[in-house]
Amino acid sequence: MTFLSSFRIGQQTVYPEDLYERLQSFALLENVGDPALRNLLAEANWFALPGGTLLDRDGENNAALFLVVTGSLGVFVLDEQGQRQMVAHIPAGETVGEMSLIAGSSNHAAQLVALRDTELLRISPDGFEALIARHPRVMLNLMQMLVKRLKDANRGRSAKLRSKTFAIVPLQDGLSEVPIAQRLAGALAGIGCRAAVLDAGSSDQTAEWFNTFEQAHDIVFYRGDAPIVHGRNCACARPTASSCWPAPTSPCRWRR
Repeated sequence: MTFLSSFRIGQQTVYPEDLYERLQSFALLENVGDPALRNLLAEANWFALPGGTLLDRDGENNAALFLVVTGSLGVFVLDEQGQRQMVAHIPAGETVGEMSLIAGSSNHAAQLVALRDTELLRISPDGFEALIARHPRVMLNLMQMLVKRLKDANRGRSAKLRSKTFAIVPLQDGLSEVPIAQRLAGALAGIGCRAAVLDAGSSDQTAEWFNTFEQAHDIVFYRGDAPIVHGRNCACARPTASSCWPAPTSPCRWRR
């Protein structure tokens, strides 16, 4: 976990303007006004999780509320065989930790894992109490969010998990130029699917850029440039994807 900022400098609260603008899209902060946003930032800690990292729920994170600013989190539970299964996806603009915050519970049945490089705001229980004392609308928004989730679950409207990002990695040298990912994307585009391919040339982009790009497409293929061998990973646009496909050891014909 990388700590970025607490936003407090003496008695002042200093924050990036683009972060302030992103917060206005959160359902938790709908119709609360500028003073509430500034007070929330005054109570928040801003930190980052690299893709694949578990969000530790001990210490200050035990009963905190988290706002996903960029990137996304996966919610994982253990199945009957003890295997970890992803049961929910929390994209940028959503919150997590509400139930623990309200119940004051330290028992967490699920694990939260960054599905890509992710930035979050953490609001402590004391900070949240201070916020809703000044701005009760925040608490009303939170209750409306929880009621909507409960209704959707009871009506069977919970979003079904579907893989959206795929890493395609060659199994041997010399296959990096075989346009497998491009052919897949082209075939999907032919049936009306918004598909795209990214490679190592996009690796310098920010987590927010990847988030915006994926939101604009139905499927994104991340193409590796070399085989994965012991002690060395291929260069790819992003460190994580929802699924990984090995490219075949010889070129094959693709049919539409």
